[in-house]
Amino acid sequence: MAWDAALRPYQDPAHRQAQAMERAILRYCDDLIDVITEGTPVGLADLSAQYGRPLPLLVAGRLFGIGIDRGDDMVMDLWRMLDGPDSAGAFQRLHRTFLELVTAKRRMPGEDVPSYLFAAKPTTPYAAPARTCHGARARTDARAGGWPPRSRRSPCAGCSSGSRR
Repeated sequence: MAWDAALRPYQDPAHRQAQAMERAILRYCDDLIDVITEGTPVGLADLSAQYGRPLPLLVAGRLFGIGIDRGDDMVMDLWRMLDGPDSAGAFQRLHRTFLELVTAKRRMPGEDVPSYLFAAKPTTPYAAPARTCHGARARTDARAGGWPPRSRRSPCAGCSSGSRR
């Protein structure tokens, strides 16, 4: 699958992308700890807000290949979207940022997840289980072109009539 191909460089410890990501994460951790310790003369900190929340957002920015010029804005908008009063505005800015990112990565691929996704040649069509009435599973086939999947419902296993819903 495309996701497997896109994430493989980050999962293999011998791959330079995994090693670069590890160094970046260590740097992010050190930077966040520095910010926490510099801002609290009495030794109090909100580890969730000052460390636990920004760290995965910083890592996501790196995975997506968002440059430093946009990285801080993206992290803040992701944060605002989760907790902020301006979540609608943050969503619109993020949507615009990701559209620009996708356009840029198609034009000039890099060494990041969006570029690896574009380059991936999936070998298996998408086949997510779909539910029919009474919880029976439907078979999902990929259309010619691959997306969106088309669902062929099997007769309902939960009722005696074999009706299709």
